[in-house]
Order: sequence, then structure tokens, then C-alpha cells
Amino acid sequence: MSTTAPASTTTPVVPDLPSASVNDKSMVEPLLPEAAKQGELMVTALTSAPYNCSMEMAIELSILTLYDLVVLIDDSSSMKLQENAKRIATLERALQQVADIYTLANPSGIKSVRFLNHRQGKANVKKEDVPGVIGRCAWIGLTMMGSELRRKILLPFVLKDVTAMKKPLLVMIITDGQVEGEKKGLLEKVILECMQHLKEKEKPSAVAFHFSRVGNDEGAKTLLTSLDNHPRVGDHVDCLPMDMPLESIDEANEEWCKEERWEMIPKLLLGAILPSMDEFDEAAFKIDDGVGDGITAAAVDLDILEDD
Repeated sequence: MSTTAPASTTTPVVPDLPSASVNDKSMVEPLLPEAAKQGELMVTALTSAPYNCSMEMAIELSILTLYDLVVLIDDSSSMKLQENAKRIATLERALQQVADIYTLANPSGIKSVRFLNHRQGKANVKKEDVPGVIGRCAWIGLTMMGSELRRKILLPFVLKDVTAMKKPLLVMIITDGQVEGEKKGLLEKVILECMQHLKEKEKPSAVAFHFSRVGNDEGAKTLLTSLDNHPRVGDHVDCLPMDMPLESIDEANEEWCKEERWEMIPKLLLGAILPSMDEFDEAAFKIDDGVGDGITAAAVDLDILEDD
């Protein structure tokens, strides 16, 4: 895949949507004129101070103009009780930087930030909104990742009405531990059922999943490794490498020119979108057999409050 701007012009080029079928392209093509304009603005900003990003990386990041981003955060008790709550501070800094870059692609900000346990989400989150979003959490509860991913993200944004999706959806999940409080294997089943549903609707690449961990919990490492190496789920998710925890954000401090930052941020935002960013998964989306009993909008009661 070419991500290099033509030598004859300085106008940035939005990269081709990777692994996209003809039907996926029909979803994206109406977005291209506006995405190209926003992509040009994004590349100009990224290659200037304070970001000082390389042109090649800036052009790759401009593909985010074609995606909506939603974030699901693990707000379980361990986030506050372990490591003197350092995990919360790291999470806040990481989310601020994700929002900072993503807002260059979509000026309204992150489409939604939601939590596993806290009922109230937040829509259109920009960098300056992050401290308030994180600060209102009680940090109590379990890590019921499969059920809450389905209930708070996939049902309202995807499964309720796939045809209503204006853009493909990048789903970022940040956790500090292993799944608990729900049936083993539910998370994998939820992801596979979503992908099967999209395939049946002829939009197989309409959702991309990225998982990352915060903190030193071995359970989180095990979870991400098992997802990335899963014989079926691994084709549909990207996970932050074990040697690249979110704490790498802290090591880079606040200077955008730091090399560590430009290793971490692209992996967070592009790992699930661009196969070249995924160190583990090289296969494109593919599901050829059925999974479970399928899922419909009526299958789960959406008992959550709207984003504010």
C-alpha cells in the first residue's frame, strides 16, 4: 500500500482504506472529498510544531479522517487500588494525546468515551475534556469486558442499525486486567458475532478493534496475548505489543518530538486499521463460518444513559 505523497505535489493524500471490499468502499467513497480536505489540514498541522511528525507518518495518520473513534475504558476497582492509582494518571495522559491527534482528523473529537462500570458516557471528547471525563469516575466494579463492549459500544453504534453508520468505526478498548464477572470466552464471542453480522450486511470492514493495557497486571498481558494469537479473533483485533504499555506515554513526557511518542500514538490509532502497523496479525478480515446464534439489536437491552 502506498502512503507516500506524489513527488509532483505537496497536497497530502488520504491512504486507501486497507482490506476494504467493494461494499466497504461504497461506504467510504462519499466521505473522500471532505476527508481529503481535512486530511490536508491534518498533515500540515502534524508536520509543524509542536508535533513535528514525519510527512510519511502524517499521511498515514490522515486515514483517521475516514473513521469515527469510540473508546471503552476499564474503570474497575484495580485501576484505583493498584500501583497507587498511577494507572489512572497514565490513562488520562494517553487519552489526552489520542484525543489531541484524533481531533485533527475529526474536529468534533472522539465520538464517544464510555466505561465498563460508570453509566454516563461523554460524546465529542477533545483533549481539554479528558480530565473531566476521567475525574468523574468512581473506579469501582468488575472487568466485564465482553458484555459491556456489546451493550455500550456495539449495540448502539453498530448492531442497532449498520446502515445508519456514517463512517467505519474504530473501537479502542483500554484495560488494566483480565476479564472477570462474566462467562469465559464471551469477549471473543462478542467480537466474532459482530464481524459475522457485518459480513452478512456486506460491510465486513466497518468496525476495527484495538486493545491496549495500562499497568503491570499479568492478567492484562495474558488477555492481550490470547486475543492477538486467537485462531479466529486474532484476524479482527490489534493489540498493543507487550513491550509497549501505555506507560511509554509517560516516558515521552510532554514533548511531541520525542521518538517514543511517535512509536506509541500511531500504533494506538492505526494498528487496527493499517495491517503494516500490526506486528502480529497479517491476515485481512475473514469469517467464513457462522458463530453463535448471531446478535440483533433486540438481543440486548440498552439500559444505559446517553452520552452528555
